[in-house]
Amino acid sequence: MLKSFWEESLKFDYSYVFEKPQTAQEGIDCNMAWTRYCEIMKQKLQKIEIAAPDLTRKISDKEAKGLVYFCVKRQER
Repeated sequence: MLKSFWEESLKFDYSYVFEKPQTAQEGIDCNMAWTRYCEIMKQKLQKIEIAAPDLTRKISDKEAKGLVYFCVKRQER
């Protein structure tokens, strides 16, 4: 799941940097679409159960945000 998210974030950055939005509205629409995609990914991550000291639990909101942020920041290196 994170790999596909990372690949989509690379596509977004590539098109935003090299194919540049033609108008301000196009840039706003692109950013809004990306924000929605990140939120959907965060929600999907929160449905995953992980091993924890007391059996299993779902990924928390904070952990899901951290994973999304990590993938986005990782590609900026």
